[in-house]
Amino acid sequence: MRLASRALVLAVAISAVAGLWWAHQSLKRTVLRTPGAEVEAGAQRARRLFGEARRWIANGTPPINEVRDLTLTLDAKVDLEGMRHEGPLHLWLEPPDRLRQERYMTNTLTAEVLTGDTLHVRDTHSTFQEAPRDADGAASRRRAQADRERWSRLARFLALVDLDGADVAFEYEGEKTPRGNFGRPDGDTWVKTVRKAASRPNIYFWLAHTQDAQGVMHATYPGVVRIDGSPMDGVPTEDFVFRDWREPGSGSLSPYRHPRQILAFQIHPGHQPLNFLTAIVLDHALNAGIDPSRFEPK
Repeated sequence: MRLASRALVLAVAISAVAGLWWAHQSLKRTVLRTPGAEVEAGAQRARRLFGEARRWIANGTPPINEVRDLTLTLDAKVDLEGMRHEGPLHLWLEPPDRLRQERYMTNTLTAEVLTGDTLHVRDTHSTFQEAPRDADGAASRRRAQADRERWSRLARFLALVDLDGADVAFEYEGEKTPRGNFGRPDGDTWVKTVRKAASRPNIYFWLAHTQDAQGVMHATYPGVVRIDGSPMDGVPTEDFVFRDWREPGSGSLSPYRHPRQILAFQIHPGHQPLNFLTAIVLDHALNAGIDPSRFEPK
């Protein structure tokens, strides 16, 4: 009898230990599985929202997969080292090599054509001249090349192009209510996503959004885009703010929606943000084709 009783106690003890072990393993599986599931769900949502914003900009046409060219006419104020401007600004861009800029200020025209690393410059009282191969010319070329890179980046952000791919991960950071220049005019929230890719800076998107009848969030336009800088290399973080998105005009060469106003800021650690661009978009054409003669220095 005693042996039977001891066997019963031992069986109960073993069962209890086994139950605790299985419960612990279940808890471990839950702890390990739940964060992964949340990350996956957030990544899926972030990528879906990004795709919706691309389609919203495309305005019923297939989303753009490549920026072939961009033409902009701006009423702009530019405040950058080596270039100060306030007034009309026209630019024609064909990434990755060709850029023409024409700036009018106090009835004075300055035009530049950059092809590769060759820069031609003209002002009101001269014909085009190639920038000299001296220290001043080298500084002018570096500044023009930085302009080309910045306008190319802006073109990609305007259409959310060349920002996804097999090596790209998206993260979802939820709804945000920034203030000042980064707030929504109606006081509503942005939904924030982050695009990450190996060996490339993080890019953050604050997207406007709506909800459908089932309460599912859907993205529309990008209101703010930030690209991380590299303080160790002296590269600032840059913010682009896009306001008052519009349908293309009746005579527009592009079917895509575009912002009426663009603000851009540079941020160096320990310094106040520099508002280096404030622009009203007067004309906008994306992938509409540019006459090759625009890039001839004449």
